[in-house]
Amino acid sequence: MKIKIFVFVLLFFCFLTFFILGFIFSRKLLDGDCPEILEKKVFRVSFVSDIHAGSQDRRSMEQNTPGNVIYPADFVEFLPEALNEMKLEGVSLLVSLGDQFNTPSLKYAQVMKDIIDQSGMEVLWARGNHDKEDVINYLGINGTYFYEDYDNWRIIVLDTNDKSENDPYKEGITKKQLDWFREVSDTEKNIIVAMHHPVWDWDNAERIHPVYRPLIEEFEKKNVKYVFSGHLHLPWQKEKNGIEYVGMPAFLLEGMEGNYRTFDLLSYRWFWQE
Repeated sequence: MKIKIFVFVLLFFCFLTFFILGFIFSRKLLDGDCPEILEKKVFRVSFVSDIHAGSQDRRSMEQNTPGNVIYPADFVEFLPEALNEMKLEGVSLLVSLGDQFNTPSLKYAQVMKDIIDQSGMEVLWARGNHDKEDVINYLGINGTYFYEDYDNWRIIVLDTNDKSENDPYKEGITKKQLDWFREVSDTEKNIIVAMHHPVWDWDNAERIHPVYRPLIEEFEKKNVKYVFSGHLHLPWQKEKNGIEYVGMPAFLLEGMEGNYRTFDLLSYRWFWQE
């Protein structure tokens, strides 16, 4: 009998202790005194370029650039695989740097959109010189230049095919787009710029292309950390005045089929996937 009483008293005091502790903790929650619980959100963004989706089995440009061979028809195999790998790595966003299509057509836009929709991946599409505006709009972009904010980062997508018909250069941006960039880059957030054409002169890789000199001046005034581009199909990377310029290889480049690059926006770590 005494043992039963002892067990009952012990259980009563345990219950009373938990009740008192619960009451104190609930009061702290209401008063805002509870220690802050931080939920770390790992946000990763992947980059691809020059998918060149189309029917052509093999496209070679080695006469101009050694090693520049791509396989447009293979996008139906490698794009779903890459998207699946990205999701397994915790990637939340894909940025495609232009030339989504080898020859722009709604047929391949539909196939690509179906692949993306099935993956559930959010995609920001930059316009390339192979991308007609009506075709790339089918993918769901909101204008040919725009920006999106993600935590402490702003990703600004430029349209380097936005030029007047009388412009002697085959690429560039208009004054209107440059003025827009000045406005949207006025932020304390870290900035990633995504654009199809690289800013470097094709004839001299150490010199800024004349059409991008005003843009570079704006980059260096603002909080731009990275500038991603494609178009050349081969990988490269260089730093200038604290800004990292990254050239992405073609998605279906021979020997690197299905390649993408992933950046962790919290840890600033890079991941290559080939």
